[in-house]
Amino acid sequence: FDSNFGATLPVNFVVQSSGTITWIPPGILKSLCQQVGVFPYNSQRCFFKCMCIDYLRAWNLIKLTKILTLKNK
Repeated sequence: FDSNFGATLPVNFVVQSSGTITWIPPGILKSLCQQVGVFPYNSQRCFFKCMCIDYLRAWNLIKLTKILTLKNK
């Protein structure tokens, strides 16, 4: 995981009508198979284990852009 990667990209938030906000942080994950000596003339099954950490945290959201009006067409 490249810790500097997130500092260079905008962070995405998904805001739902219920008020729920989902934070989608950017990131790059790297994986490497063990026996790559005869690639691409063989096939391998490589496993990737991911551990997710979930926590609750309060954020103070401050308006940084103008208000958008959503209208039915």
